Amino acid sequence: MNENNPEHKQFDLGVLLSMTTGYLFCEFSKMHEAAEFVMGHPIWSHEFGMRETVDKLRSAVLLQHPDLIGIQPRRGDIRKDNWRSWLAQTKLSHGPETRTVTKGNQDRATVQERKG
Repeated sequence: MNENNPEHKQFDLGVLLSMTTGYLFCEFSKMHEAAEFVMGHPIWSHEFGMRETVDKLRSAVLLQHPDLIGIQPRRGDIRKDNWRSWLAQTKLSHGPETRTVTKGNQDRATVQERKG
């Protein structure tokens, strides 16, 4: 694969897990950049609070990296003082630390979906 291909990009595993677990394991700006790449369109910050956006994003990441299915911290396992160690352990057991992602072409959530 050509690493300079604009249709593919490398992202840290913590960034991808931020899009699939509901926990932020990186700077928000890195997760935001990856989310827009995965979906193939701009995402406004408030859209991360919309269930349909979160669900589509999670599905898009897991479709490309199905080995991440099931990696979900239990409620209360992630705290301000231990998230880095949880992420480091997860990277060791589920590496590699960076993953290639293909640029998406999904449409934004529609008004009908929001009312759904």
